[in-house]
Amino acid sequence: MRRGYPPGAAFNAGKAFEGNAPEWLAGVERELAQQDSQSPWLDAIATPGGEPIQATSCGRALLQACMHLLAWGKTRWDELARYGLNERLRFLWQWGAKRGYARLV
Repeated sequence: MRRGYPPGAAFNAGKAFEGNAPEWLAGVERELAQQDSQSPWLDAIATPGGEPIQATSCGRALLQACMHLLAWGKTRWDELARYGLNERLRFLWQWGAKRGYARLV
């Protein structure tokens, strides 16, 4: 952990992320269902034959789903063309903030 953070700060941030993840994940799934109904993420969660979700928590599922959200966003907004895998959380936070979601961490 970097200096300047109180002991346990990383643990508390992780708990905050995991606590807010269900609301965010539901929002991502709604957005994909409305805007990109052919998303492989929706196939994985909705059909028995879909690729199984390899997530051990809602937070991990959100991290996986946000890749699909970014892929959809890149088809809609030219300025996202440069966003790669490393920027997926930045896009998720911007997307969620515009929709009034509580901070993830």
